Amino acid sequence: MHPASRVRHRFRLLALTIVLLTVVTACGGSPTPPPPSGIVTLTGSIDLPAGHGIDLAGLTVSTPLGTFPVSATGAFEVVVNR
Repeated sequence: MHPASRVRHRFRLLALTIVLLTVVTACGGSPTPPPPSGIVTLTGSIDLPAGHGIDLAGLTVSTPLGTFPVSATGAFEVVVNR
């Protein structure tokens, strides 16, 4: 077998393997996750040292259930799983 055709053959085999692995792993579960149970709302605040110069209202708090704004005073309310 010519070296160039051997490389093409290996490339095709690798590409086919990648496609098959992608298809097999993609077919493994539900397309939508089950709804979470035990959702609770928590409140908190961000306290930074005086003179920090950060606009707290430009911050967000992230949880697996979403991203939530922080007020100018640093207070926030988030939704999380229990």
